[in-house]
Formats: sequence, structure tokens, C-alpha cells
Amino acid sequence: CSSDLAAAGRHAEAVRTAVARLDVTVDGPARPVRVAGVTASIGVATRASGPVSPAALARMLWAADRALYAAKQAGGDTVRTDPDGGHDVGIEIP
Repeated sequence: CSSDLAAAGRHAEAVRTAVARLDVTVDGPARPVRVAGVTASIGVATRASGPVSPAALARMLWAADRALYAAKQAGGDTVRTDPDGGHDVGIEIP
């Protein structure tokens, strides 16, 4: 359902925004080092309602993976959705 995909896209955008706001510090050789510019690329897909079969799960994961790579190809730090279970990837969530 497109409303499920839109809701999932909004949740993914909230995660992406939260990651961008993180203040990350890692142990350096002499002292802690602050890491700036942490971003996330996220691919989102949903499945049709009905029983969850291994094949349906595989199709959904494949679609999410395609959407993830579309987000990376768009420059990263973005969310992309796959509205058709593996077809027509590239709709950006506003």
C-alpha cells in the first residue's frame, strides 16, 4: 500500500536526520577524535499484504537493497523508496 510506503519513508527520513545530528567521538591514538559529517543512505520497501513467504521476504529485501543503492547513487545522505517491489526505484521522500 502506498500509505505504508510513505509512512516507512517518513520513519526512514527521521532516522536519517537523527544520524546527521549525532555527535560521534572515537578513540584516537593520543586523544578522542570527533567525527564530523556522519550521514546515512536508506532504502525503503514494503511488501503486499498477505502471508509472509520466503519468496515475498526475498523480494522485499531485494527492493530495499535497490532503493538503498539508488540513495547512494543520488549522492548519499538521503532516503529512496521502491514503490513497486523492485521496479521504478528513485522516488525521493520530501
